[in-house]
Amino acid sequence: MPKLKTKIPIKMHRDIDKSLIWATNREQGQIRSISITKTPDDRYYLNVLVRREIKPLKPTNKTAGIDVGIKEFAIIHDGESTYHIENPKYLQKAEKKLIKLQRQLSRKQKGSKNWEKARQKVAKQHQKIVNQRKDFLHKVSSVIIKQYDAIVVESLNIKGMIQNQKLSKQIADVSWYEFLRQLEYKAKWYGRQIIKADRFYPSSKTCNVCGYKNDQLTLSVRKWQCPICRTIHDRDENASKNLYQIGVAHLTNLRFEPAERQRTSGRVGTTRAKACGAGSVGGQLASSQLTTRHPAVKQETSQKLESLQSEQAPQFIEE
Repeated sequence: MPKLKTKIPIKMHRDIDKSLIWATNREQGQIRSISITKTPDDRYYLNVLVRREIKPLKPTNKTAGIDVGIKEFAIIHDGESTYHIENPKYLQKAEKKLIKLQRQLSRKQKGSKNWEKARQKVAKQHQKIVNQRKDFLHKVSSVIIKQYDAIVVESLNIKGMIQNQKLSKQIADVSWYEFLRQLEYKAKWYGRQIIKADRFYPSSKTCNVCGYKNDQLTLSVRKWQCPICRTIHDRDENASKNLYQIGVAHLTNLRFEPAERQRTSGRVGTTRAKACGAGSVGGQLASSQLTTRHPAVKQETSQKLESLQSEQAPQFIEE
């Protein structure tokens, strides 16, 4: 480093390939920049920016619908099985320790040596929570990207949801935005596709078997029975199954598009799709301005079905 006569000892978190250091090709492999950052807990990190080619992963021919939540971090359905990922709740688990450390900090005289020691303890605890959360999100997103070619998620209004005073802390702790961001950039790296369902699509309220829409479903009800097909639904599993059906319908329609549209829409990127029951399953590719419209997965056009929906009310199952 400039202006330093002695070497600085470091801990290598990741080995740097020596061939990258001596690479002469500017397009691949050369180290572009090195920066040093300092965290609030007085730790220094050396960030090495390297330009290298990332090879796409082999296709798995699998599609997954992912419904994120607070009680459980994510519910994944791939057409064969449904997987539940537990919410680690790192902030909630460390809350008692944080309260104790912050109380000790408040009793110290600001600017004193003891105050600085107490401040560093609080900062280290916060940094530990951040590191745990990042590690969890990276591991989960990497496993999902490796296993599935197409991933369907909901387009959530997280900025509006976090204004709920009762759930704001839990929503901030679960980090939906960071999880979706990691899925998007890793999908571009490894040749996967992210499909975003419409923000107002009632994935939890729509029966994945017959398409019945339960407008009376509230957030407190975790299970409900469809009055048409008599299927008992877990709201989160039902949502993931509906999202999976959107992905299957979208990919099926892309296969039968004209050659010109296939050439443009085959690029890797994020696809926005209208959900089933909204009239169509449409997609707008982020890599182009081409908009494709696809027929709905389920459309309730029968007069008999409409009369049944008006006469029969859903049965709610409370745990």
